Amino acid sequence: MQELIKKLNGGTAESRLQALKELIEKETEKPVRRENDANNHIHTIYSFSPYSPTKAAYMAYRAGLTSAGIMDHDSLSGVVEFKKACEILGLGSTCGVEVRCKFDRGFGKINHPDQENCIYMAAHGIPAQNVKEFNEYLEYYRQKRYERDAKMCELITGKFGKFGIELDFEKDVKPLSEAKDGGSVTERHLLYALAVKLDAKFGRTEQLINFLEKDLNLKVNEKIKAFYLTKKTNTFCTTFWAC
Repeated sequence: MQELIKKLNGGTAESRLQALKELIEKETEKPVRRENDANNHIHTIYSFSPYSPTKAAYMAYRAGLTSAGIMDHDSLSGVVEFKKACEILGLGSTCGVEVRCKFDRGFGKINHPDQENCIYMAAHGIPAQNVKEFNEYLEYYRQKRYERDAKMCELITGKFGKFGIELDFEKDVKPLSEAKDGGSVTERHLLYALAVKLDAKFGRTEQLINFLEKDLNLKVNEKIKAFYLTKKTNTFCTTFWAC
C-alpha cells in the first residue's frame, strides 16, 4: 500500500491515476466522511505544492472531504488529472485558477502580504469544456511570470554571487517545476532552488548558521538552529519548499 501511495506523486499523470485505481481496489479501511466539509482551493505541483493532482485528491479523500477543488497559480494544466482522480475516489470536484493582479489605484495591502496594490484573484467553477481554452489564454501570463522569475534569479545571483552561489532560472529553477507541461514557476521554486544551493555548499552545519547570521545578517533563533543541525534528512530544502 505504501508503495502505491508513493506512486501517486511520481511518474506521469497516467501512471499516478493507475496507481490510485490499484490503491482504492486494495483499500480495506475507508475514511470517515465529513459530509459538511469541502475544500475548493487546493494547490498542486502545477504551481507550488509538492503534491501531484492525484495525490492532492487522495489526501482530500483520506481527510473525509466530500468535494475538492484544484486551484493552481496561473495554470489549469493539472485539472484533467485532478478531476479523473476525484472520479476514481467518488469525490465531487471543482476547478479554478488563482492569478496575481496589480492595480494602478491605491488599494494598499489587501490579500497580498508584501506588495501594495497587488491582490490574488481566484476564478472558481470553470466549466470543464472551457478549461483548455482558458489555459491557453493563461500561457501568456505564465511566460511573463517566467521572465519575472528569471530577473529575480539575476538579482539573487547579484546578492549571493560573491559567496560563490549563483541561481540560473533555466538550469536550477525551471526543472523543479512542471513548466514543461504547462505549470507555473513561483517564488517558492526560487526559494527551494536557493535552499538546494545552500545545502550543497554548507550542508546542515554550523557553517550554514554562520553564513546566515554573519554574512547575511539574518537572525536565526535557537529552535531553528537545532532543527537544521540535528535532522538527518534534507529538511533545510523541504522547509523552504513548504514555507
